[in-house]
Amino acid sequence: MSLHWTYPFSRFSNVFYVDASTKETISADLSQIALAKGIGESEKATLDWFSGQRKEWLLRLDNADDPTLNLRSYCPAAPTVIS
Repeated sequence: MSLHWTYPFSRFSNVFYVDASTKETISADLSQIALAKGIGESEKATLDWFSGQRKEWLLRLDNADDPTLNLRSYCPAAPTVIS
């Protein structure tokens, strides 16, 4: 990876790469994030965790070449900000 691509990512507290080739690879990678962060064992735990974060993070869905795969369901909801 070149410096051109790594520099913009330095502003994020975490950068996660998920293989989006299939539903199974997405689920497995999101589950691995949950395990690594100690927040559970499921893709839902990871998506819920993302939604509750106050710091900026980046989720890269790599290899998303299947146009029939609905990736929207893997996009975490933005946190609710109450001021």
